[in-house]
Amino acid sequence: MNKSIKLIHQPRRMASLIVVLLLIGIIGLEVILYLNIRWVSLARRDIANDQVRLKTLNRAQQIFPFNDEVNLELGRWWLTQAQSPHFSYEERIKGLKKAMNYLEQAIRLNPGSYRAHFYLAQVGQVLRFEEKIPFSPISEFKKAALLTTYNEEVYFQAGRHLFSLWNELSPEDKEITWQLLANVITPNNPDHLEEILPSWEYNGASEEVLNKLLPQDARLYRVVADYLARRGIKHELRLIKLAQAEMMEFDQARRLYFQALNQAQISQFRRAEQAFQEAYGLLQRMKFYQALIGEKLIEESDFYVFSKEIKKNIAFLRLSRGENFSSVKTLLQSYLDEENDVDALENFIKYLRQ
Repeated sequence: MNKSIKLIHQPRRMASLIVVLLLIGIIGLEVILYLNIRWVSLARRDIANDQVRLKTLNRAQQIFPFNDEVNLELGRWWLTQAQSPHFSYEERIKGLKKAMNYLEQAIRLNPGSYRAHFYLAQVGQVLRFEEKIPFSPISEFKKAALLTTYNEEVYFQAGRHLFSLWNELSPEDKEITWQLLANVITPNNPDHLEEILPSWEYNGASEEVLNKLLPQDARLYRVVADYLARRGIKHELRLIKLAQAEMMEFDQARRLYFQALNQAQISQFRRAEQAFQEAYGLLQRMKFYQALIGEKLIEESDFYVFSKEIKKNIAFLRLSRGENFSSVKTLLQSYLDEENDVDALENFIKYLRQ
């Protein structure tokens, strides 16, 4: 009887022991994961010394080598070191190879890591000139862009690096590059265009490529013109972009003029004056570059009509709110010099008498 009871309790004790061991294992694994993640976090943010950061990352990998983030950070560390001018050629190549190995491991652990694909592409972009590599930098840049949700910096960096390889891209890859850059080269980010232009110049400075790359915005056209002037290249293209920028600015000034008239009609005089003033500023900067390229993009008669009407309206609005005549004297003098319509002059004189 006692022997039977012992036989019954023995499996129960064994099961309890297994449960306890499993719990201890789970807790131990959680501790290891926590330390691993904590060290990775420290290495990313709080450690300024490069060697201490490397030591911390190596320790994190030794504890739990299956964390893709650890391998990613180790790959980034070696990539950064390989780009340092303080290292010899051999040391830089060695660093790039280590970076490649860590980043490939990060991708094996997490194929959806767009950051690992992006940094691996950067490694390959340099290392491919030294030895045969088992991946295509172009393909890796594309994966980085496709794997992320909308991320302006990733789109720009992937697009920028692809653009630097322009002559190696297939027509399909060129289209992908244009789409990536179209999302991030905007009037709000002129610096992005500035960064792209050296690659455009290096790859042949094609006007066709530039036209497809550029949004229709006067400010960005002027960015291109300034770049061409600094580089001393493509003088004719520079004049074309300046003339086209002026055409866009004239169209904007015209829209502002009619907007201001509508605002004045509903007694929004402050807003009307602001719109007139903005339109006047656009017209003042025009130098008629169209004369230098032999194209008529702006009718000069339209320019002078809008110019004198804007001056007159700004003066009238200021006088209406009680400003001194001396504050608008220059504007009125300029208007009178340009006005050749007798009826308009008579109406102007009547207004001044009132």
